[in-house]
Amino acid sequence: MRILFCEPVFVFSSISISILLFISTVITFWVSDYLKNVMKIDENTIFILFVITCVTAPASGIIGGGIFVQKTGGYESKHSILYVFIFGICAGTQAILQITPITESILGFGITLWLFLFFGGAMIPNLIGILLDSLPTKTLKGAGNSLNLIITATLGYLPGPYVYGILFQALKDTNPRLPFALSLLYSWVGILFVFLAMIYRYKKFELIRLKNKEDMELQMKIEEENLKKNCIDENDIKDHENVSL
Repeated sequence: MRILFCEPVFVFSSISISILLFISTVITFWVSDYLKNVMKIDENTIFILFVITCVTAPASGIIGGGIFVQKTGGYESKHSILYVFIFGICAGTQAILQITPITESILGFGITLWLFLFFGGAMIPNLIGILLDSLPTKTLKGAGNSLNLIITATLGYLPGPYVYGILFQALKDTNPRLPFALSLLYSWVGILFVFLAMIYRYKKFELIRLKNKEDMELQMKIEEENLKKNCIDENDIKDHENVSL
C-alpha cells in the first residue's frame, strides 16, 4: 500500500477514473429524471435518447479510444497519457456547453451528452492501462488493480447518485438545470489530475532515457578500454617476439 500510494501516476490516474465514473453514475441514474422533470421531455423521446447516448456513446468511446492509442504506440508508450489528456479536454468542452443555451433544446443536449460520454469512455481504459504500467512489478500490478477498483467504487460509483440528489433538492426551485451541469463540469477536476499524472509520467520517461544514455556511455567506455587493453597486449606480444628473434 505504501509503495502504491507513493506512485503519483497511479494515484492521480485512479482519482481521475473515480471522477469519470462518478459522473457516469450520475448520468445513468438521473438523466431520465432530469429530462422528464426539468426539460419536460416525453417518455418515448427520453427512452430513445437514453439508449442512443448512455449505451452507444461510452461503448464507442472505449473501442475508438483504445484503437487510437494502440495504433499510436499503446498505453505503454510515452505519449499515451497526452492522448488521454486531449480526450479529457474534448469531454470537458462538452461539459462547458451544458451551461450554454445550446443544450436548452433536446437535440443540443443529446449531442453534447453523447460527445461527453464518448470522450470520457475513451479515457477510462487507457488510464487503467497507464496506471498499471506505472507500477514496477507484476505483483504490484495485481495489487494496484485491486486497489484501483476499491478507490473507484468508493469515490466514484457509490457517492454519485446521492451527491446529485442533494444538489438537486437544494437547487430545484431556483436553478434545476445547475446540478446536472455541475456534475459534468466536475470532469475538469479529473482532467487536472490527468495533467498531473502526465507531468510525472513524462518525468519518469525522461529519467529512463537518461539512465539508458548513461548505461550506453558506460558500455562504450568499457568497450574502448577493452579495445585499448587488447591493443596494448598485442603490442607487448610483438615486442616480446622481436626480442626473442
